[in-house]
Amino acid sequence: MNKKIIVFVTTFVMLIFLLSVSCEKKSAKSSGIASVLSASECSEITYTKNIEPIIRTSCAIKDCHAAGSPNNNLTGYPAVKAIGDNGSMKAYVLDGNPYFMPKGGQLSPEEKELVQCWLNNGKKE
Repeated sequence: MNKKIIVFVTTFVMLIFLLSVSCEKKSAKSSGIASVLSASECSEITYTKNIEPIIRTSCAIKDCHAAGSPNNNLTGYPAVKAIGDNGSMKAYVLDGNPYFMPKGGQLSPEEKELVQCWLNNGKKE
């Protein structure tokens, strides 16, 4: 009877330890950008510094929204601001309405947060 209790307690303690270690590793991976930007941090988001790199690597690529493609050319601030102004960026990128963009895979939560801040704070260049 005592052996069963010892085995149970040992197993339980090891399980708790493993769960706590896996949570720490997960948190460390996602610590690159805060999960919720403050209002002052959001107000500092600009197209050039934050949004253009996302557009360049996820949207304005061959066969998507690059120069010369049949789709909207998203290679410059005026075009990206226009889709921000008309609601297309929010609809497709943030809401998935009628489907999520980019087609190759959704943006990360951090990238979506940057886009949301940019849209909500005047779409600064």
